[in-house]
Amino acid sequence: MLYIFHGDDLFHSREAHQNFLDQLKDKEVMRQESKDYNFDKLNLFINSPSLFQNARVLALYNPFSLTKGQLEKLSSLIKKNQYVDTAIWQDRPLRQNEISLFGSAKVQKFPLDKKLFACLNSLKPRNHRSFTENYLKVVKQEPFELVFYWFKNRLRQNLSSFSPFPSEKLKLCYLALIDLDYQIRTGTLVETKENALLNLLFNLMS
Repeated sequence: MLYIFHGDDLFHSREAHQNFLDQLKDKEVMRQESKDYNFDKLNLFINSPSLFQNARVLALYNPFSLTKGQLEKLSSLIKKNQYVDTAIWQDRPLRQNEISLFGSAKVQKFPLDKKLFACLNSLKPRNHRSFTENYLKVVKQEPFELVFYWFKNRLRQNLSSFSPFPSEKLKLCYLALIDLDYQIRTGTLVETKENALLNLLFNLMS
């Protein structure tokens, strides 16, 4: 059986994928990340004989980040196998033609809350009041890790394309965001992470 977890809400989609795998403690699970797919190991895992039907599970992370040739090869392997369940997690929403690439599947989609999109879109020069209202609503409702990821992603997009912010100011903000991430991870942050991120983005908008 094939299971697919995808969507913009990376936190909850990844959590659901992991919870699914956690329920399979009696099965052998092989995990493959998009950066280090080993097709020899995949082929051996999928096609080696087993005493019990459906005793193995293949956990794939971001397979749609592979090249077209690699993806077709992976699709062929999965379609041919009869005894290995496959659980796919992708860090973005998938199109219908992508979902059907691997055959029939049970699909769970995790869309991002509209409030978070509104908050991201309100990050504009001198838009402090509207942004703050949106931000405070979002950080109460969503996991901070998800909020942080999307602001980091938005700033990265701004760096590589058109941005309403001055380029030097944007670069400094992005570097400060990386430093903030480090402080959060190492426990050296002296204020709440929510306030730290808000202050950083406030400086960008000023």
